[in-house]
Amino acid sequence: MERENNMDFLRMIACIMVITIHVSGYYVNTYIEILNWKFTVGNIYDSISRISVPLFVMISGRYMLSIDKNMEYKFYYSKIYKKILIPMLIWSFIYFIFFYLIIVMKYINKVNIEDVYKPVKEWIIGQPSIHLWYLYMMLGIYLLVPKLIKVKNKIGEKKFFYFGIIFCILSLVITLLEIYLKESNFYYKNYKFYYLKYIWYFNQLKFIKYLGYFIMGYSLKRKVCNFKITIIISIIFLMLIIGGTEFIIRKNIFNETYLYDNNLPFVMFGSLFFYLAFSNLKKLKNNFGELPRHLFNIYLIHAMILQLINISIKREYNPIFYIPIVTLLTFIFSYIFSKFLEKCLKND
Repeated sequence: MERENNMDFLRMIACIMVITIHVSGYYVNTYIEILNWKFTVGNIYDSISRISVPLFVMISGRYMLSIDKNMEYKFYYSKIYKKILIPMLIWSFIYFIFFYLIIVMKYINKVNIEDVYKPVKEWIIGQPSIHLWYLYMMLGIYLLVPKLIKVKNKIGEKKFFYFGIIFCILSLVITLLEIYLKESNFYYKNYKFYYLKYIWYFNQLKFIKYLGYFIMGYSLKRKVCNFKITIIISIIFLMLIIGGTEFIIRKNIFNETYLYDNNLPFVMFGSLFFYLAFSNLKKLKNNFGELPRHLFNIYLIHAMILQLINISIKREYNPIFYIPIVTLLTFIFSYIFSKFLEKCLKND
């Protein structure tokens, strides 16, 4: 399928947003109890980046559901095996070893180790690193692609679009139910219910909440709209995430950043309109060279690069400057490492 510069640009933005979340998350989590200006700065960067995962899912749906050949099980699943499953397992193992090396270094330096089995537990629930949950979640969607294409061809484009809306609504309902059960202490009211809370932990089961985005990525690709209007609407929803989170936390309504959730309305509409805007951005002449083909590797590598940067930096800096600078450095170093990796694999 022919490359679309506007979608390559959107993937780059989404990748940078993911890194921004992982950098700004420190300030949000550290100062959520103190609620000083550092929390607000972290919240601003974090909030405007929360549409990143939905964007990735929609871009995947845009292309995966457009290829009728993906209905052929042998062809399609062999492609997924090589391009998704193998990299996922390899990088899961790499991060598993990496985090155990950190634990060993802590032990040598007599630093307190909270949970020596944490890397094992994280891998079991499909999150061997903070970002790899996405691949474990997407695997469920990828397995359904041949069936989804058959459904699309059978019911038609319009009904398939409504199908996507239904799944978006379903994801919202599931998320609200999850929040309600947690806030009402449902799992602690009876010991029989206690272990039910672990259902939400497994990222392998979360694909159902992202099927709506996946379908909408395909269904919205032909929707014509004005770039400026849709991007402004998206920005309004991002501002609502910022303001809403500040209000909820400072008023002590909740002590959780629930509005960051990918399946709640502000993120959902913010990401849908942002995607629509870039889907209608047709005047990009820059093809971004070889960078787009490295974005998947950058996504896989960045958490390790960021971890090493965090280990190297011994003090806390002003988040206004620290977050964008470290985000940019992490992106650049990940890109360099990806190019190095590609060169090594070609030589072999």
